[in-house]
Amino acid sequence: MWPSRTWRGNLSPNGRGERQTAYQVVVASSEGNLRRDVGDMWDSGKVASDATVQIRYAGRPLPSRQVCFWKVRVWDAAGAPSKWSAAATWEMGLLDKGEVGSQVDRPEHEPD
Repeated sequence: MWPSRTWRGNLSPNGRGERQTAYQVVVASSEGNLRRDVGDMWDSGKVASDATVQIRYAGRPLPSRQVCFWKVRVWDAAGAPSKWSAAATWEMGLLDKGEVGSQVDRPEHEPD
């Protein structure tokens, strides 16, 4: 049920595609918070890992329809951090069966 994040591409600090040794993911509830590096939903902190796929979200619980703004930066073997990635988003779906019926558009009256 919890999302996982993946990134790819060259985030290397020196632009040479060196191996990543750590990453930091920041997830915010607004674009403004993300621009200010405020991970009010989740901030992984610096995680020593070369993983770039299936990074499991470990922040506060996400309600239905929550829009999340996120970005990542990585560290190379010399310990230099990259710039932050471009911002990306995801939106949670409906998590409770009871929400589905209330979201369906219904005609105001039955056709004759």
